[in-house]
Order: sequence, then structure tokens, then C-alpha cells
Amino acid sequence: MTMQPSTLKMLEEANFSTSQALALSYAIEEELKGPQFVTVPILDVKLAELKLQISEVESRMTNKMMALGLSATGIIITATFFMVLNLRR
Repeated sequence: MTMQPSTLKMLEEANFSTSQALALSYAIEEELKGPQFVTVPILDVKLAELKLQISEVESRMTNKMMALGLSATGIIITATFFMVLNLRR
């Protein structure tokens, strides 16, 4: 890992030798390779994806509920029409 000159200067001002500063830099780099850090932009993208999935599911459920409502309404109208025609006799 190459250290930025400004970072090296900061560490040297804090009484780190150049070799200590480089060793610290390598140690930090190795530690950062392990875990996956989640940054705000990554979180924003994941949240947007989740919102899109929720919206799609909501849309599908609304369509199914509308279809069910229309089917139930059709059955009720048919039953009512059948009863009216048969009760007149």
C-alpha cells in the first residue's frame, strides 16, 4: 500500500518513524481487507432496491385483490340475478 504524503507527514509529526508509519499503514490495510464495510452510498442503493421490490409486491397484491374483488362481485351479481328471476315465479 502506498501511503499519501500528507498521512506520512501527520504520522511523522506524531513521532512515528517512516518505518513505523509504513508498518501501521500495512497493518490497517490488512485489517480492512477482512470485513465488508457498508458505506452510505451502498446502503442507499440497497435501500432503493428494497423499496423497488416492496413496490412490485404491493402492485402484484393490489392486482390480485382487485381480481378477487371483481370475481366476488361477479358471483354476487350472478346470484342476485338468478334469485330475482327464480323468485318471480
